[in-house]
Amino acid sequence: MPPHEFSLPRTHLPERNLDVLRAIAVLLVLADHVFSAIGHDTAGWNWNWALGRLGVLLFFVHTSLVLMSSLERGEFAGGWVPRFYLRRAFRIYPLAIVIILIAALFRLPPHVTSDGTDMVRAYPSLATLASNLLLVQNLTGARDIQGVLWSLPIEVQMYLLLPFCFVLARRSAMAMIAQLLLVLTLGVVLQSALVERVPGLWRLSVFTFGPCFLSGVLAYHLLRRGAAPSAPAWTWPFAILAVAAFFALLRPTSEHPSLGW
Repeated sequence: MPPHEFSLPRTHLPERNLDVLRAIAVLLVLADHVFSAIGHDTAGWNWNWALGRLGVLLFFVHTSLVLMSSLERGEFAGGWVPRFYLRRAFRIYPLAIVIILIAALFRLPPHVTSDGTDMVRAYPSLATLASNLLLVQNLTGARDIQGVLWSLPIEVQMYLLLPFCFVLARRSAMAMIAQLLLVLTLGVVLQSALVERVPGLWRLSVFTFGPCFLSGVLAYHLLRRGAAPSAPAWTWPFAILAVAAFFALLRPTSEHPSLGW
């Protein structure tokens, strides 16, 4: 990176807007789990799943944008990439390991449902336990000891990629566009018949959510270029509601996650 890059002012993030976005994402995921536990009737499309999935996708966008700012703060000192990885590991692994060990020791069911379905109690195999502790279930094909942990492997793999995305986002608009196109292409490929034909391709499931991560990177790229807000702050909650309505209109599923992008 050219030396003059380090003299540039830090990118200002719309922190209050991000607080609103994070709060909405958390409430959506909470609503999903509560409605599933009390036996809310989804009648047709799985609204519980949709609420939770929308919350997770919003959180992915939020996280990648915030971590771009974190990387920007850390780049002024040497060894910023290893430090970023170390901080992320200490942020996500300790609590996850505690929860996984408790769930395995007491044979807690992976899901809580009102009618008791999908609440099988069993000790995990050593391979399954190891995959969960390392948060690589999506790479090994192991089951989630706790269903709510499905997104953690995706986050860990996103952390591995973000420093590279950060470097490209700081270079040029063409570099930003190139990585967007690459991630979109991989996301589409992972929803095609190639997943069945190419051995091991399913292990790249992180790219199924790549467009959400890259949306946060794109937001950072635009903010860094000095993009000014074109709407007053009070419109932000309504913008999120509009996104949620469009999400519901498209009705994405786990088989067609691209509709959620």
